[in-house]
Amino acid sequence: MLEDNNREPSVEEKSVSDSSTPSTPFPSAKYRPAKGLYDFEGNPSYNELSFSEGDELAIVRDYVADGWCLAEKDGTKGLIPTSYIEYLDSSNDDQVSNASEESPVSHQGNGSSTAFGKKQFNRFAYFVTSGTEEFILKGSKEQPDAKDTVPESDKHFIQSGPSWQEKTGEFIIEVHSPTKIRGIGTQEYVTYQVTSIFPNNITVTAERRYSQFVWLHNKLEQKFGALILPALPGKQIAGRFSNEFIERRRHALERYMNRLARHPVIRYAEILTHFLSCNDDQEWKYMDEKFSADPIVGAAFYQHVYHPEFNVEEDGDAENVERFQQHIKSMDRYVPMLQESFRSYTEAHTEFKNKYRSVSLGLLRIITGAKTGSLDCVNEEGAWCWREDCKECLKLTKAIQQTTETMQTIADFHEAYVKDTLIEWEENLRDYNGMNNLCSPLLDIHSGAVDKHIDAEEVEGDVIDAETIKSRCETVFNVVLAEIETVHEQKVTDFKESTIHLLDREIELHEKVLAQLKLARGYFEEKEYSQLGESPRECSKYEKDLEEKPTVTRPASVSSVSSVVGGVFDGVGSVGHFLKNKARSSIVRSSVFSEWGWGPKNH
Repeated sequence: MLEDNNREPSVEEKSVSDSSTPSTPFPSAKYRPAKGLYDFEGNPSYNELSFSEGDELAIVRDYVADGWCLAEKDGTKGLIPTSYIEYLDSSNDDQVSNASEESPVSHQGNGSSTAFGKKQFNRFAYFVTSGTEEFILKGSKEQPDAKDTVPESDKHFIQSGPSWQEKTGEFIIEVHSPTKIRGIGTQEYVTYQVTSIFPNNITVTAERRYSQFVWLHNKLEQKFGALILPALPGKQIAGRFSNEFIERRRHALERYMNRLARHPVIRYAEILTHFLSCNDDQEWKYMDEKFSADPIVGAAFYQHVYHPEFNVEEDGDAENVERFQQHIKSMDRYVPMLQESFRSYTEAHTEFKNKYRSVSLGLLRIITGAKTGSLDCVNEEGAWCWREDCKECLKLTKAIQQTTETMQTIADFHEAYVKDTLIEWEENLRDYNGMNNLCSPLLDIHSGAVDKHIDAEEVEGDVIDAETIKSRCETVFNVVLAEIETVHEQKVTDFKESTIHLLDREIELHEKVLAQLKLARGYFEEKEYSQLGESPRECSKYEKDLEEKPTVTRPASVSSVSSVVGGVFDGVGSVGHFLKNKARSSIVRSSVFSEWGWGPKNH
């Protein structure tokens, strides 16, 4: 639904007669009679039909796009907003009452205004398609006694703040055990186990395919058009059955589900509880039909939002909303930079891992002579010496071998740290990349409600209508500000917990590395060192990883210079030959060993 913001009508939506071309009126049996509630100035380039308050209209098609229908007036057809009209027949929508229902919690009368100014806005703005405009102008289509039958999951309460009042506690969702399934013919898909973990260790598990996650997201968008939903992990065609991609998607779906479960309204929605618990195909089909016919969507959602009166400023706390918008725009600028920094940090730890392994194998190769084509460097006890029965070299060889194994263990620590902490941290940042796009529908709703509130203040004559409109705007303001507060709370929680987790894992990594280094150093202490000469050396399990020839590695900066000189200048004749030799000679003089204080130094 996010992609529909501020877009022009599609070809199908525009496939109506030019509004300037007269046409034969439709027979009365083929259209619904309606009248205009307010003046509407249509845009001819969008094939819209202009009309005035009180004009009689013929509704040719009830639905063209969300909030729009196809109508005819005086032989001319065009698109009109459904919230600007009232049907005159009794076969479908009920007439809207003019009475405003007084309530200690909110004023959300069902009346229709008879004198109300309005702004011209984009045809497909989210303010319109979410049902917000219809609610402000016309209220809800529900009968007054229908409120008594509304399920508790469709009643939402806002407390002072404003913030959503939580009706049920948080719970955790795990998406795990992905399984590749081969269906009929060559069809293949992946299933995931979705386990909800409630307090007192109560768990509920259901098996789901990715297409069912898409179903859930679409139903929630239809149901809660005024709420901010997390972005659903996208589809992928190529490589979607690779183990790496399946694990990455599993983790992304788990993040998505937990964000839904953390939302104070969505977590108790019947759509979500059904998704998390249903394991019967027939029940799934039945509930799918039920959700598709749900009347409490769009404008009706606001009708069941209850809040204290005068809970927000008359302007909808516009200054706070503006600062929120600027804040999320700044996040869109800086979060990608932070992601890039984390990628570099991840690469650095990966390089640490590779360097530890390289140095480990280099030391192991020199003390064992393994896979070098000759064992002349070791004696019969496996000691690094040409003398037989040399206890000093035996002790030295075994102590260095312990050092090589310690360095392999440290490399394992870095590898696990990258996989379990850094990559996860970087992926969690994705939820905050594109916040402005994610929140723009909510901001559009707020902007539209502000315009309607201003119009209501300028209305002359019908005070009751103006107050009703302003009361409904107040409800919309409460919803918007409660959602902004939810974003704020989740941002604080996410960055606090993830930063603590990062620091804890970083401390744990260095403590484990330090402990391993102290352990390796301990083998050189006199007591431990002397015991190493009491038995022959045993082969290291890492000797199988030794290559026939040692691997030559250089720092990234040196490697890049080498590739440029060797690649670009090879075909430039004597000048290229001279520069290439100079570069390679500088590599020898400025090698990684000289940085550690080994070998020749530049003067």
